[in-house]
Amino acid sequence: MHRITLLLSLLSRALPVLALIFLLVVAWNLSDFIPIWDGGWFLGCAMDASLNLGDISKFNCGVHEPAIFYMGLLALVHYVSGGSLSVLHFFNLALLFVAMWASFRLLRSLFPAEENQRELALVAAISGTFPILVAIVFNTSLDFSVAVFLVLYALAIAKRSVLGALLAASALAFSKETGLLMYALSLPFVALFATEGPLFSKQRFRSALRYAPLLLPGIFHFVYFLMRPDGYSLQGKVATQLCWTEAKEWYQLFLQLNFSSKTIQNYLFNIFALNFNWILTAIIAVALFKILAAFARAKFSRAFFAVPTQQTRAQLFVLALFIVSIYASTRCPFYNNPKYIAPSLMLLAIVSYGALLRVVASAPLRQAFLSGFLILNCFSLFRTLDPISRSYYGTIPFGQHRILHMTSRTNECCGYGQDQLVYNLEFTNLHYLVGEAFKELRIKASDPLVVPTRAWMLRFFDSESWDRGLNPKNPVSYWELSADEAIHNEDIGYVYYIDYAFHDTREDLEKLRGCFRQEWRKEFFRDGYSLPIYRFVRTGSCPAKTP
Repeated sequence: MHRITLLLSLLSRALPVLALIFLLVVAWNLSDFIPIWDGGWFLGCAMDASLNLGDISKFNCGVHEPAIFYMGLLALVHYVSGGSLSVLHFFNLALLFVAMWASFRLLRSLFPAEENQRELALVAAISGTFPILVAIVFNTSLDFSVAVFLVLYALAIAKRSVLGALLAASALAFSKETGLLMYALSLPFVALFATEGPLFSKQRFRSALRYAPLLLPGIFHFVYFLMRPDGYSLQGKVATQLCWTEAKEWYQLFLQLNFSSKTIQNYLFNIFALNFNWILTAIIAVALFKILAAFARAKFSRAFFAVPTQQTRAQLFVLALFIVSIYASTRCPFYNNPKYIAPSLMLLAIVSYGALLRVVASAPLRQAFLSGFLILNCFSLFRTLDPISRSYYGTIPFGQHRILHMTSRTNECCGYGQDQLVYNLEFTNLHYLVGEAFKELRIKASDPLVVPTRAWMLRFFDSESWDRGLNPKNPVSYWELSADEAIHNEDIGYVYYIDYAFHDTREDLEKLRGCFRQEWRKEFFRDGYSLPIYRFVRTGSCPAKTP
């Protein structure tokens, strides 16, 4: 028994450091990964912004406005590094490390007992190894910045640093709309939990005035949109169009619970259950039951309602911020993209640790639990292992492996999932498989490519070397077609078909075989994942073109 305890002690000491080294190795292996799907779109926005560093309006990206803080950082890094993709990835990893450091400092403020320090390091490591969070380190996303700045904001409030809170709140409000909403909704809880003195007293009022500068990001946001014609009305129209709800006006999005929406049910599942998160949720549920039982036994005594200490108020603020992040993430039932709930994950780790302290009294058992969950997080980065997630969504084959069928409950765009698949790092294999296939087959710009979707997949190729990079010497723009377009264009004598695993391609292949003869099929492999590519030659037996 003593040996087991000693082993657990050594493991709990080493694992946080090993987790950092592990993430560095992952980043090194993915340093040439080019973001795809929405990640490719956000990368393109950063690249465009790097050409116009003097114009902050260029730092926005599509409907996401204002996103000037994070996109401005990416644009500056892209410009200074000369367009280095690896520098961009390591910059995001550095931000993740900053967020993990902030999580550790926040945990020390919330749970300052010296004997818990080893556990706090494990929780901080868990907070930075959630598969969804690591996935969007490499597949560029505004939601990643919201996750980082949210935990920095929580730390500043817990440390009672007004300047730090102002800087973090400004970054949060100017990185994505959900960040702005989280900042705005947090302000009443700042007034409630970060101030001192009896409620409604002069002391409480004077304490609240100390945090008055936190109103500035909201004022700056209002002024920003006043300078842009139809700014707020445009954002309102975009919100009500993109969010699949019955809301007619943007403000109605704040009033509906959305629990009947399968997309929102998915969002909640992604927070509380996906990738073994249900284990943390179970701990929170047990702790909540114990609290309610204690509340019932207290019989509403005065001691139960005693003025909370500064430490307790900080804990309540973090809990409130966690709830706010969930509320903000579920206002807009759009696609089931796991990145949307990423801001809640680091706070989930912190809240679940507070629950663990109530549920498990033994420090060695807590360390064993946290060590085990950290290991599960790391393994889940590369494989879809969680049986609960596999049962909830179902799975699809990707070569010899199986990944989640993320669109199974909603039948939404696109296929089995595109950005929906960014729940761990398995999707990155697509980038490498496409690169290997195109380099071996020497596919040219003039070759007609039939693809089930055009999704930022076939970019940044060099037309002579077929290597990929952000600044190819001979950039090529590939000719992408749908199966119907290829069939009805009689000038096309042959096509290549890319059989992406994330789409049901049987219908496309059946259409092509009615008009073309399959010349060959080649399958490319990487670590058990595969990408089949077909070459078809026209036979002349195509169906008549519909008028």
